[in-house]
Amino acid sequence: MTNIEGHVLLTGGHGGLGATLRRLFINAGWQVTSLVRQSAGGINEIACDLGSSGDVQRVLATLSGAPAIIVHAAVDGRREIEDTVDLMSQYQVNCVAPYVISRSLGDRNADSPRRTLHVHIGSEVTFHADAKSGPYAATKASHRVLASALADRFRGTSQSVATIVLGPLYTPRRCDEISLIAQRIHKSEAYVERTALARSNPDLVISRFIRPQSVFEATLALWRMGEDANGSLIRLDGGSGGSLN
Repeated sequence: MTNIEGHVLLTGGHGGLGATLRRLFINAGWQVTSLVRQSAGGINEIACDLGSSGDVQRVLATLSGAPAIIVHAAVDGRREIEDTVDLMSQYQVNCVAPYVISRSLGDRNADSPRRTLHVHIGSEVTFHADAKSGPYAATKASHRVLASALADRFRGTSQSVATIVLGPLYTPRRCDEISLIAQRIHKSEAYVERTALARSNPDLVISRFIRPQSVFEATLALWRMGEDANGSLIRLDGGSGGSLN
């Protein structure tokens, strides 16, 4: 990595939110380095199994320079995990890896003249954990606490740590499902999307799923805040956690 303002280090660049953010950053003129589980030979891709502490340390040893933005978009979102090995792997991906990466690169670049923004992606699931989502929710809750600890660790340095808590996210799979249902019941896609959200959580005050573009814009807003972004929490969750969370 080179020490330039337009460089982004992104985890999870192959699928879901990470892939979309990668495309948005590149289209906006940023240089993006992606940590992906299995590299397909793409430009600026680094193979890294975030579920392996050894692999994370190996990749950290190869990185140099100070990126302008680090976005921890990779996630193991499996529900109903029963096996202890799988549970520990999920905790490693969702909590330990982002903490170790931010702490290591933050310590390394704390005295850099250029500021680095570390964006940790949280989840509304921490507000509504149940028997199925409990283990996953616990990993994301721990992640949020450790992100706060990192903000304290880097106070007064060139590093800023912020968290964006996401609500129900618009994905290609959801897009396809909405389209199929709309065709079947002869209603508009907007109607299906609005109805699905209202039924899923009465606390929601939005009528459509959160767009990845909004996550991108929120990240840029935090970047422009500079040092003021350290310790920030943006709830891009549509009010899913209720008014007091």
